[in-house]
Amino acid sequence: MKLAQHPNKIENVVAFRTQAAALGIESDDPRAATTDAALLEARNNARRVVNSIGARLHEESRDFTDTELAACAEAQTRIAYVEHKLQVNGRAATGSAPGASVLSPPPGMSSADWQRMIGATASSPVSSMTSVEGQRVPVISAADRGSVAQRFADAGLIPKDGSGSGFDGNPRNPERITFDDFVRGVAGVKVRPEAQAAIRASLSEGTGSSGGYLVPQIVIPELIEALLANNSLLQAGMRVVPLVGTASSWTYPVEAGIPEWAFLAENDSVTPSDPSYGPGTLTPRHARVKTLVSRELLQDSAIAMDSALQSVFVRSLAQFLDNAGLNGTGTPPSPKGLMSDTAIGSVAFGGSTGAAATDYTWLVEALTKLYGANAKPPFSCVLHPNQMLKLQGLKNSLGDAMRAPTIVEALKFCTTTQLPTDQTVGTSTDCSTAFVGNFSDLVLGMRLDMQILRADQVAADQGQVAFYGFSRFDFAVLRPAQFVKVSGLRA
Repeated sequence: MKLAQHPNKIENVVAFRTQAAALGIESDDPRAATTDAALLEARNNARRVVNSIGARLHEESRDFTDTELAACAEAQTRIAYVEHKLQVNGRAATGSAPGASVLSPPPGMSSADWQRMIGATASSPVSSMTSVEGQRVPVISAADRGSVAQRFADAGLIPKDGSGSGFDGNPRNPERITFDDFVRGVAGVKVRPEAQAAIRASLSEGTGSSGGYLVPQIVIPELIEALLANNSLLQAGMRVVPLVGTASSWTYPVEAGIPEWAFLAENDSVTPSDPSYGPGTLTPRHARVKTLVSRELLQDSAIAMDSALQSVFVRSLAQFLDNAGLNGTGTPPSPKGLMSDTAIGSVAFGGSTGAAATDYTWLVEALTKLYGANAKPPFSCVLHPNQMLKLQGLKNSLGDAMRAPTIVEALKFCTTTQLPTDQTVGTSTDCSTAFVGNFSDLVLGMRLDMQILRADQVAADQGQVAFYGFSRFDFAVLRPAQFVKVSGLRA
C-alpha cells in the first residue's frame, strides 16, 4: 500500500468548483458565511460533491482521477472548517471559556503569533498549547501511551464522562465505537449491535452508498495510540500536536540562537545579541492512501478485526510519516524532514568516502556535537536496522562483545527501514544516515479531519472493497541545535 501527497491548494479549489458547477450547486468559500445556516449549506454542498464523485465511480467501475481526488481534498477542507466553526460558535453561545496559555510571548513576537506557536522551556516540553482561536489542545508523546483519550477529553476535543464532574478514566463513548466499527459501517457490512446507533449518526456526515465520511473524532485517540506503537520517530520522542482551527498554516518558535548576558558598569549600554527565537511555519500537507479489504473478512471476522484494520491504515501511515519526517525534501507537497534541514548539526563519518563502524566513535562524535551546542538530554538515535545490527555485533580485540561507553549506553535506539542504505558519499554507494538528538523538539502537526471514501466497484470482481484515506500532516523542528545528522555510515 503506497501513500502519496496531494496536489496544492489552488488545484484543489479549482477542481472543487468545477465539480460543483457540473452539479449546479454553489461553491462559495464557507469562510464568507456569516450565519450557521450558511455554514450548514456550505457543508452540505461539499458533501454533495464528494458523494457525486463516489456515485460516479460506482457506476463506471473505475478509480479516481487526479481532478476528482483534488476536489475531494478541497471538500474535506471545507467540511472540517464548517465543523470547527460550528463548534466555536457553540462554545461562544454557552459561554464556555477556552483554555489559556501559560507562556508569555518572547520579545519581538505578537501575542497572536505566540498563541499559534508550540512553546517549550529549555528543559521541559509543554504538555499542551492554545490555538489562536482559543482551543486548548494536548501535545502527545510516547509517554502518553494508554492515556491519549484522557488527554483529548481533558482538552475538550472529545466528551468527558456524562456526570460533568470530570474525567472518570474513559472518554464518554457509550456504544464503545472503534475504528473497526467505523470502517465496517463505511463498507456497509454488519456492525456490533451496541454500536449501530452511533455509527449511523456518524455516517450521516455523508450520504449515498459510495460517499465520503469523516472519521469520528472520538476514535482519533485510538489511531494516535496505534501510531505511538508503530512509528519510530514517535518512539524516539517526537510529539504530536492535533491541529485544530481554521488556519491553513501555523507559526511556531524556532530557537535561532541564545542571547548572551554580560556584566556591565552602571551606565554602559547593552550590546544586542542573536534573537532567541525566530518564526517557523507549519503547513499541513495533503496525503492519501488506497487499500483493498476483503468483503468476506469485513463481514465474517469476529475476532481481532479492529487490530487488522488498524494494521492496514495505521502501520502504513506510521512508515509513511517516518519517511516524511526523515527524508522529506521540503518542496511542496512534501514536508521538510530532518535529512533536508540544514539548520541541524552534522557529522561526516569517515570523511569524503564514509566508513563502516568498527566501534562507537560515530555516536560519541554525534553526542560531542550535541553537548557542544548545549543540547539537553534525553537523547535518542534513529538509525537503519542494518546499522543497529552492526553495533550489536561489535567485538573487542579479545573477540568479546564490545562494551559501549556510558554516554552511548544512555541512548534510546529506534530503528526504521525508511532510512536509505544506498546513499553516495565520494566513491562509496552503500552509505546510510542516522540521527541523534532530543526528539521531543521534533513535532508532528496532525489535522483531525481524517476522511475515508469507499469505492465499491474498483475491485468488486475480486470480492474486495477499495478504501481511500485522506489526511494532512507537517513537521516542525523547534530547536535545531538538539539534533545531529551522521552521514557516511557504510554497510
